[in-house]
Amino acid sequence: MTSFTFTTPGRTVCQWGAALDGTLARETLALGKRPLLVCGTSLRASGTLDAILDTFEAINLVTTIHGGVTPEPSLDDADAALASASGCDCIVAIGGGSVLDVAIGGGSVLDVAKTAALVRLGKSAGEYLRGSALSPERGGLPILAVPTTGGTGSEATVSVVFTDPSGPRKASFRGAALLPTTVLLDAQLSVTCPPIATAHSGLDAFVQAVEAYTSRGATRLTDALALEAAILTGENLPVVLRDPENRDAREAMLLGSYMGGVALNTARLGLVHGLAHPLGAKT
Repeated sequence: MTSFTFTTPGRTVCQWGAALDGTLARETLALGKRPLLVCGTSLRASGTLDAILDTFEAINLVTTIHGGVTPEPSLDDADAALASASGCDCIVAIGGGSVLDVAIGGGSVLDVAKTAALVRLGKSAGEYLRGSALSPERGGLPILAVPTTGGTGSEATVSVVFTDPSGPRKASFRGAALLPTTVLLDAQLSVTCPPIATAHSGLDAFVQAVEAYTSRGATRLTDALALEAAILTGENLPVVLRDPENRDAREAMLLGSYMGGVALNTARLGLVHGLAHPLGAKT
């Protein structure tokens, strides 16, 4: 058997409605009392953000909001989130991959939030992306990642992706300090995801599973996860596009995306995502 090191988030909570029933608030309190909550615009517009904040206030969490993350975040977006994290003791990321990280068809919120966790290290996002600072392996704030799309799998990875306008280029940097401490999978949050975003993020999740399965870095452990992720996303993406409120299919997409993210975190990806960076920077 090939030698390998398998890296995955420390705790995973999979529960329908967990974002609003107090579970998310309690999981946050286990990490800190002064969270920075990073989100996109749709969470506030839908009223979901206010409902989540009510559960935070009920257990005396002092929350700072960093909202309005764009679909294709730049280094400036990352540095703005770093500034917002000053004085916070943990990060809560709720959104698509770019909130968590930025992948094609995916999510800006998670990547931006994961970068904000590096606030104590005193470096800008550009220093990591351009290689003038070492990869962030330790010293970050604990991260609680809550994906709202069955998409990029950023909630399970040690990498983030940003657009660098000075290039222009789109690139990633990796480090153990970017790995979420806790992942909360609440498929109820994905029900209102628009059809085009559901399709793009779902295809991204499927392709990532295939890339991880066929990667030179694949192992028996990642193969088991990647194969099941491909089955879950491949079978259920057409279902959620036909029937957006299908609970079973939404849960399958979210779990499949997460399993693919866990697999690619060790196996890595391939040429499809490699090409996405230069194409994304140019277009």
